[in-house]
Amino acid sequence: MNFNNYDAQKFHFTIYKDRNFDMIGLDGNVYGTCIVFPGDDFSCSAGNYSNGGKRMFRCLTAFTVQDFIAGNGGMMVG
Repeated sequence: MNFNNYDAQKFHFTIYKDRNFDMIGLDGNVYGTCIVFPGDDFSCSAGNYSNGGKRMFRCLTAFTVQDFIAGNGGMMVG
């Protein structure tokens, strides 16, 4: 998961099945944990553009949406 468009080292996490589904940062530290939680498919469309996805995990961390926005210079991650 990557929640920063400007600094690849910040808010970038990998989930490892063989590590309890922990959220591991690029620095090797654990920043949260996830559980397998499938469901809630979604789709978005505007004009000729269409996108969709499927929830696979639920992750818990101390980070908030405000942290991600502040880390992106006040911009939403997209």
